[in-house]
Amino acid sequence: MGVMRAAESQEIADTARALADIARELSRLSSALAATLSLPDEIRPVLQAMEREGLVEIRTLKGWQLVSLTDRGRREAGSARREA
Repeated sequence: MGVMRAAESQEIADTARALADIARELSRLSSALAATLSLPDEIRPVLQAMEREGLVEIRTLKGWQLVSLTDRGRREAGSARREA
């Protein structure tokens, strides 16, 4: 069970880093840019796990799933990036 939890935690941390990189790039391109994505079945479980961990917030707006990093998610992504 501990090995599985460690693997899940690593996957969540990797995804948080990737999301942080995407957020930084979007901000760099345009501060007014808003991105909406449909959530494929492969991504949804990872994002739901990240939501349970308090790393992201998933909201539905006009039928779209909007995902944003929480304050905790930004802190985790920042510390993971410094460790890399």
